[in-house]
Amino acid sequence: MNAPDVFDHAKELVPFFFKRGWIIVEFDQPLLLTSDEPVACGADSRDPLRSAGLANADSVVFALDPRHALVMMRPDLLDTRHAWQRGTAEQAKAINRLVAFRAHKQIFFHPGTDPITGLGIPESKQP
Repeated sequence: MNAPDVFDHAKELVPFFFKRGWIIVEFDQPLLLTSDEPVACGADSRDPLRSAGLANADSVVFALDPRHALVMMRPDLLDTRHAWQRGTAEQAKAINRLVAFRAHKQIFFHPGTDPITGLGIPESKQP
């Protein structure tokens, strides 16, 4: 894909980003995983069996570093358009599960932490 193709594709994605509410989640400690895939789309709760992408995912998550995540939510799931919030351990677990599941080859975390504790590999649904 050459540069003009990439920019044309990016312009097509702008409406999907623009419609979403943005939340910056900040954690007191380095609890988050990052990976070789910077964008992780959450499930579509309206149709849980369908894979989720920018158009239908409940959330689109960017784990920016071990203490910060940008979470873009469907507008019907938010009370306010944009917000900042202090992250909880449960939120970190949910973000880490999503980031780990969407990673291609590598997962990174801050030395001295172990955010993958308790994350399991889902059972395959294939026979």
